[in-house]
Order: sequence, then C-alpha cells, then structure tokens
Amino acid sequence: KALAFSYPNSTGEISERKAYPLKLVFQGQAWYVQAFCLLKRDYRTFKINRMLDVRVLPETFDAAAYAPPPVVPHPPQGGIHIRAIFTAAAACRIYDEFNPEDIKKNGDGTFTVDAAMPLDEWVYGYFLSYGDNVRILEPTALREALRKKIGAMSKNYSE
Repeated sequence: KALAFSYPNSTGEISERKAYPLKLVFQGQAWYVQAFCLLKRDYRTFKINRMLDVRVLPETFDAAAYAPPPVVPHPPQGGIHIRAIFTAAAACRIYDEFNPEDIKKNGDGTFTVDAAMPLDEWVYGYFLSYGDNVRILEPTALREALRKKIGAMSKNYSE
C-alpha cells in the first residue's frame, strides 16, 4: 500500500510526500525506506525517524513494477579509525550499531570496538550519547575533542 507522510529535508523544510515503499534498509546506525516518491517521480531513500505523520493509504501498487537502485554502503566521508572500550551496559546498543566483526568481547565483560566512522560534528554527539559507558582509546584527537566538549558541558551546569 502507498504511504503518505511529511518529510523534513536537511534544512528543515517540510514537504508532503506520497510514496510506494519497496525496501527496508539499515545503514549507518539508522533504518531507511527505499521507495518510489510520487512527488519527485523517482526513487528516494527516506530516513524512517524523519518520516512524520505516516499514514497507510488504501491505494495499492504493483511492487514488481518498481526496482529501486541497489544499496551501496557509503564509506565515511573524511572517515577515521576509532578504537573504543564500551561497558557491558552498552552491549545491546553496540551490537545494533556496529558490525559484528568490529566488536571484541573482553574477559572483564567490556567490549572493544574497532571501526571506521565519519569525522564530523555527528561523531561527537554520537559518543557523548553513550555517557560514561564508553572510553575512546584512538584517535587521541577525538578523545581530546570529547574531553573539551565534556568540560564545556560541565560549565553549563556548574552555576
């Protein structure tokens, strides 16, 4: 069945969309729907958590008549190799968000993750979202940047 929803673009501008959902994709720690967008008259990939007011419409379509382009994993732009230790409390999340071959369970119950990630503002928020359940080992520049951000955050609550 067709879907209707509101969808904000990267600048926050919201458009009303109607699409034929074709495939679910998990990539880069998020779920996406590959669909044929009737507004754009082309295939689009929509991030599920940005799809607002989703409605299933009574309209049906022949899915066999549509072939979305193949999913090609994108290497991180300006990517870096990270090495981090996560506590056991973060186990469910790291198995959801990292490739199994990037995760090593340690004898003390912690996990070491070696993975490529983008080096941009997103990565800081990503690791900060783990709170005290992660410690960055490499690269030292990322560890230092996080230390500075944590210090700045701490100042916001010291008064």
